[in-house]
Amino acid sequence: LVVVEGVVDFVLAAQCGIRCATTLGAATTNKAIEELRALVRSGERVLLIPDRDHAGETWTSTLAVALTEAGATVE
Repeated sequence: LVVVEGVVDFVLAAQCGIRCATTLGAATTNKAIEELRALVRSGERVLLIPDRDHAGETWTSTLAVALTEAGATVE
């Protein structure tokens, strides 16, 4: 599973046939995190692709913890 911050990245990945999800920006809500946790299969490799800014760094840290707790291997 590839998780991206924005809609454009999501659309491009989906058009390439990549299983992907987006949080619709770096301001990730608890609801968005719970929805992502529900998508993750135990032991699944998840690739986080943030924007290259401070908000993206925070986004990555927050999601890495949440998805690891859900049983994913986060990269």
